[in-house]
Amino acid sequence: MNIYYPKQYYDANEKGQLFPLIGFLERKKANNLETDFRIVDSLNYAEVIILPMSWNYYLSKNRLTEVIEFIKQINVLGKKVYTYNAGDNGVKVPSGLNIVVFRTCGYASQRTPQETIMPFFLTDPLQVIFDRRTIIKRDHSNMPTVGFCGQVNDSWLNAIKEATKVAVKNILYYIGVKNDLPQKIQSTSFNRAKVLSFIENVNTIKSNFIRRDKYRAGAITEADRKKTTLEYYQNMIESDYIICIRGAGNFSVRLYETLAMGRIPVFINTDCMLPIDDILPWKKHMVWVEYNELNNLENLILKHYNSLDDKRLNTLFQENRNMWLTHMGMLDFFKNNFIKNEG
Repeated sequence: MNIYYPKQYYDANEKGQLFPLIGFLERKKANNLETDFRIVDSLNYAEVIILPMSWNYYLSKNRLTEVIEFIKQINVLGKKVYTYNAGDNGVKVPSGLNIVVFRTCGYASQRTPQETIMPFFLTDPLQVIFDRRTIIKRDHSNMPTVGFCGQVNDSWLNAIKEATKVAVKNILYYIGVKNDLPQKIQSTSFNRAKVLSFIENVNTIKSNFIRRDKYRAGAITEADRKKTTLEYYQNMIESDYIICIRGAGNFSVRLYETLAMGRIPVFINTDCMLPIDDILPWKKHMVWVEYNELNNLENLILKHYNSLDDKRLNTLFQENRNMWLTHMGMLDFFKNNFIKNEG
């Protein structure tokens, strides 16, 4: 599949704002590695046309007018342009253009027809951390084990501080100082603590929680990062279910890590958007909990676990990993989307 991106809108100094596939293919090209994609230098040979940097980048560099003009020129040719909205918040994208906007997060109630949700792309943790490709099985016992390793804070004072920061950022957006889209005013670390408390306060579910005061326990050295990473994934191995709830952005990286490790997400839905939701039966692969139904969390987990036995539990583990392997890799994801959109 031939990929074209306009070099005049590419900035090699802003790697963090690159359309994910472009960055990946440039690295492959530099190492002389073959893929199903080829970067071409002419529109005449292009099957897919990509804007190389994020909307966040063009907005911050005051280059929106020129990239919109480029998109309109491509649209006149009967082609659409694939674009990227980066970060935990994203920015406002112009309407009325024939584009696809890839992003990892956002609010389902605010989703536009242009938007396509993509997974958070991971290196396989089961293979890299534990040197294996097959799931680690568990026995179905008399009660489920629910795991979580991450940053939480049940302090009301901290919750007020976090919520205030969100409110200030929202105000800065509305007065035109900041570009990041407004977010729900809340404390995500407090919300996580709230969810964990629902599990810890019952005797029908075994909690397996590692609370962190800081992200990755404040790891600075490479040795500390390796240690906390191992603890994080070991916590998954020793659990049947993993609590997956949003962080700063309205999505959960932990969701994809849980699938990759062959475990079952307890997904707390906060008006989230999930990738490939027109094909994948997400609710069959997890315990789905609406945020306003947290008081029913225990019953939902127990109902799910009691419907399983040894065989069905480990089958679901494998099905979850298979779903991640099949649909959540970068090359497969974009290839399938391009084929779907280009016919």
